[in-house]
Amino acid sequence: MDFFFSKMVLFGVILVFMPMICNGQKKQALTEEQLKTWHLKDIGRDTIPGIGLERVYKELLANRKGEEVVVAVLDTKIDVNHEDIKDQLWVNTDEIPGNGIDDDRNGYTDDINGWNFLGNAKGADVVKQSAESTRIVKKYAPLYESRDREDIPESEKEAYRLYQKAKQIYETDVAETKQTLKYLDSAVVVFTRAKDTVANLLSANSYTTTEVDSLAKAYPTLESDLGFLSQMMGYDISESDYDESIALFTDWMSTLYSLEYDERSVLGDNPDVLTDVPYGNNILINNDLYFQHSTPVSGLMAATRNNGIGVDGISNSIKIMPVVMVAEGDENDKEVALAIRYAVDNGADIINMSWGKYLSLHADWVRDAFKYAEDNDVLLVSGSGNDGKNTDIEINYPNDNLNGVEFVDNFIMAGGHGYALDSTLIASFSNYGKNSVDIFAPAVKVYAPDIDNTYKFTRGTSFASPLTAGVAALVKSYYPNLSAAQLKQIIMESGTPINIDVRIFKEDDTVEMLPFSELSKTGKILNAHSAMLLAEKVSQESLKLKLKD
Repeated sequence: MDFFFSKMVLFGVILVFMPMICNGQKKQALTEEQLKTWHLKDIGRDTIPGIGLERVYKELLANRKGEEVVVAVLDTKIDVNHEDIKDQLWVNTDEIPGNGIDDDRNGYTDDINGWNFLGNAKGADVVKQSAESTRIVKKYAPLYESRDREDIPESEKEAYRLYQKAKQIYETDVAETKQTLKYLDSAVVVFTRAKDTVANLLSANSYTTTEVDSLAKAYPTLESDLGFLSQMMGYDISESDYDESIALFTDWMSTLYSLEYDERSVLGDNPDVLTDVPYGNNILINNDLYFQHSTPVSGLMAATRNNGIGVDGISNSIKIMPVVMVAEGDENDKEVALAIRYAVDNGADIINMSWGKYLSLHADWVRDAFKYAEDNDVLLVSGSGNDGKNTDIEINYPNDNLNGVEFVDNFIMAGGHGYALDSTLIASFSNYGKNSVDIFAPAVKVYAPDIDNTYKFTRGTSFASPLTAGVAALVKSYYPNLSAAQLKQIIMESGTPINIDVRIFKEDDTVEMLPFSELSKTGKILNAHSAMLLAEKVSQESLKLKLKD
């Protein structure tokens, strides 16, 4: 889970085949209805920088049917009963539903549609996970807190460096969360005082921003309070919104950032022993949980097309394999590694991982799982993160980098962009990196399914990732002979180059203009139409080589 983005969203209640695209490209305002499908439009035909999916179906796929492709979604629980998703779930045909027997002997009983690594045999769920910094400090503070660097043996120096980094991040996050709570408490006082003042002056409990602004001008001594109230009314923010945020951050202090919190109490395993398995259950849905993420992620890829409801996913050939290992907090490397291996062992062609963190306690476990996926020809896709950071400098996990070298060739990291072909193209929150991010995909105002048969606009590189994974799945569906490495090559080479300067917001609140081409390895945005054309060429070449052999 991306803590900064989560805080900012919640704190928002407070405040080769296509031509290079440049500044001369047409721009246009989009209605809300048009925004629902902007991410499917084509940059060349529609002048909107979507992924070109509508063009694919119009020009390339008439009277063609693809093969089934299984995409594992490593994420939160999912609404398996959603009207637009329920028909797109992977089914483990080697398992007999509900008989309490591990029929396929894969170690997971009755895993008909997937597995929940964050539940126990009694059906209880892990609701909160610790921050990774909390885990590391909790593990290593007893060993290193009172020791000097010079006293650390060579064999422990890597762990010591990790502890020091985690400690700094932990202390910063705790301090910022406390400061946020302090601000929220103060804001509630001002909010309440201003509302009471206006109610008394107008002798009414209902009023407009215009009336509040008029009072602010008439009573200069009240301008600060009333100006604040007017601003909050303009954003449709209420006292209950503040109360909700206060409750959330207070809860984070007692869970995510608490050294006393036992995040494994529900599971009862040892998180530092990878072989302490199996655990979990086959319950994939819990719509009562606060943090719901997998439903829109999965729906963006696989919502049933042409059914007259909701949204259209990328392909009806995509079958979603939900693997639950995300809750509020940071993902545990044990679940990351086990979930990847589960997906690989049970036939996933592609694995989507719409989450990330800046520390990794057991990075070696995850690297081994990446290698396992590579050895079994499974593509891995992840979002770059939502902190507006350069991940060449601040490393984001998971990644395919080890000492400056890519240790696998089956991993794609996708950054996020918006729908305007101007300096705002890169999403203001998206991480970027010339050496760490591979390509960019839509991540702003993306319309997707949500729990309980609803739909919503959402944002984040969490959605750039499934769009990228979905296009890879579409390609795989029609060209099943392509390997994971070839899928990555096709996604990267077929993207549309963008030749404009874009705004990058720095941590010191300044704005820097940088060429979009310098923000990723490719300098491109995802293009499904070009990907399908290139896939045809690569697939034919691969088949010719096989015939020669």
